[in-house]
Amino acid sequence: MVSSLGYHTMELSLKLTVDEALQLMQTFEKNKDVYIKNNHNGSVYQRSVYYYIGYRQPYKGLSWTLRYCKHPPEYMQIVSHKVEDRCCSIKARINPKILLGLDDYIASADRTYLKDLIAVFNQEAKKLSPILKDFFCYSINRIDYCVNFDLEDLRIGLYPADYMVLIQQADIPNHFIEHKEYQGTTHRKKPGLNSFYLKNNSVHINCYWKYYQLQTQFPSVPYIDDSFYIIRFEVQCLYLKTHLMQKQIKDYDNFENLISVMLSDELCQKVITGYYYKTIGRGDYYSLDAARKKIKSMNFNQNKEDRLLKALKLVNLHRGIFKAKSHLQGKELADLKRSIIDLGEIGINPVTIPRERGIKFLPNLLNTYLANREAAEKEFAEYYKQDKISQTQIG
Repeated sequence: MVSSLGYHTMELSLKLTVDEALQLMQTFEKNKDVYIKNNHNGSVYQRSVYYYIGYRQPYKGLSWTLRYCKHPPEYMQIVSHKVEDRCCSIKARINPKILLGLDDYIASADRTYLKDLIAVFNQEAKKLSPILKDFFCYSINRIDYCVNFDLEDLRIGLYPADYMVLIQQADIPNHFIEHKEYQGTTHRKKPGLNSFYLKNNSVHINCYWKYYQLQTQFPSVPYIDDSFYIIRFEVQCLYLKTHLMQKQIKDYDNFENLISVMLSDELCQKVITGYYYKTIGRGDYYSLDAARKKIKSMNFNQNKEDRLLKALKLVNLHRGIFKAKSHLQGKELADLKRSIIDLGEIGINPVTIPRERGIKFLPNLLNTYLANREAAEKEFAEYYKQDKISQTQIG
């Protein structure tokens, strides 16, 4: 099953002295297997220079970023008025499955890959320089959690691009902004095609049609057609978010235990579920008429029924939850927010299916995936139980 939940990228960081950073640069410059790019613009006021180190081998699944700092900042001064030398750093960005040589650009990784990943990372670091040390000397700066929804696996008779039209009308939580880019010759920024992308300083949330993304950015990757029916929802936890998550994880003795918790199925699902429900929502998609009928069948008091029906009308009129909220304030806005929560609790997404589609119902992708996974796990457990009974009888 291509549908999967886990992570697809992580970033590790290691502090370096100025001497170590200079030695690494010399090593990279001599190594024919890598190439170097930098952001140095020649400014005498530029405190730090960042060097990107990539591999000439395509799709390696590993890259490095060296931060060279000529003049340590004041906060690194210590009591004796000497300067702490570890003002430079090296970051490693890892795509686990690609680094392990699996040629899998679609399915996410999980904790079971960690042991092999550590071994391969240590081998690659050792090939370059002993300064890079081993995996457990690093700290974790970023994890990209994700879930892949394969519409064929989930038996949803729809194309991803059609689903994305509904997803693009989702909510935008407080402190997030929608990423937009220039398209065509209009000189106006618009949301990306077949994607819904939100960001702030600590978290990026992205939902997109995987096939379209690969065709646009990595058209030569193998098995690209396997991604045709896949919608990916990902939560990129940047440094601030990752640091907060680590502080909240109390029961660990070392970095190995910490990373095991950070990559566990339980934490992956918690992060994905939390942000999915905050943006795309808890409910299923209905046509406007079908959603109205379901609300009226619940036998709410008249005030609540009218409030929920009004919320559907507003979201439909403005073609999106956030857009509807942006036209309101005061009590009207509070009523809409309250109604969105109420609709989710009865399984209705405020975004409704356009009448011209001729479709009355589409399931919530995350809820469908989790239900299918739970059913598959129960089926496997029952099969394993019966197999053990059979083996015992044979013995």
